[in-house]
Amino acid sequence: MTWNAKYKVALVALASISLVATLFLVASPQVTAGSYDRNAAEDHADTYTCNNCEEPHDDNYNYYPGNDCTNFVSQVLHEGGYPYRGCCWNRWNLSYWFHAGNDSYTWTGAPHINVYFSTYPSEFEYKGWPTQLIKGDIFLADIPDQNGNRDNVPDHAAVIVGDGGGLKDQHTPPRKRVPWNAYEKAGTAYWSVHVKW
Repeated sequence: MTWNAKYKVALVALASISLVATLFLVASPQVTAGSYDRNAAEDHADTYTCNNCEEPHDDNYNYYPGNDCTNFVSQVLHEGGYPYRGCCWNRWNLSYWFHAGNDSYTWTGAPHINVYFSTYPSEFEYKGWPTQLIKGDIFLADIPDQNGNRDNVPDHAAVIVGDGGGLKDQHTPPRKRVPWNAYEKAGTAYWSVHVKW
């Protein structure tokens, strides 16, 4: 193969790669900075939880009885205007976050949404403590087992509500406007996530 032929093959290959990359970017939903509506997030949280009652849920979303805390938090984020990222066929990709027939792992799992938050530092900021959060923010918890052991991986999620922060709404079990550390075991570790988007 002559040098000119090799050069043409390389140019065609480069053009093909550029075309595929462009098509991927156009076809993939891209998240751009917006304005997170903390009042809408709080309204959704307050509407779909309660104290000492059967856990209410929004029929526009999937529901996971007995394991719905992160799903609830994801709904609150979305109702506050935070958009989906990625979709449908790649639900195990921890850089995607979406609700579909099969929700993404990041939508429904506390350890997975924590990875998602840490992947996008321009959209989510870790604070030192839940008391530094404001309504619409998220905190995750690693709750000790019956022997007091933790694995340093979050296994619970809740949303901060109230004008001064300091209160939480959650699912599994349902809690509405209780102190952020109510019902938590001694030794629980927290990830405090401020929504910057």
